[in-house]
Amino acid sequence: MAGSHHRWMYVRCNSDGSYNEKYYKGVKKFLTRARKHAQSIGVEGIKCPCGNCQNIYVMDWVQVEIHLCENGFVLGYEQWIYQGEDYIWVSVRVMPICRGCD
Repeated sequence: MAGSHHRWMYVRCNSDGSYNEKYYKGVKKFLTRARKHAQSIGVEGIKCPCGNCQNIYVMDWVQVEIHLCENGFVLGYEQWIYQGEDYIWVSVRVMPICRGCD
């Protein structure tokens, strides 16, 4: 599965309600990667991938970190295409439908 190494993204809290340290370390790594990507293409700020902003709004790093800690990541965003991760195309073979070929 593409992005399966990002499973930590959807576990903000432990089962007892305490903060999941792995999540917050992952957010820091995500922001480091996103910052490097933004700097490499000459932009300031990044698209916020939180559950509310959904990669629509560009914000500074601090605001994105706050959003991710409060709102979590948007569901299904396991390939960080807006923050520099390469998009992996999935090839699908389409089979023609044969009608009346019994």
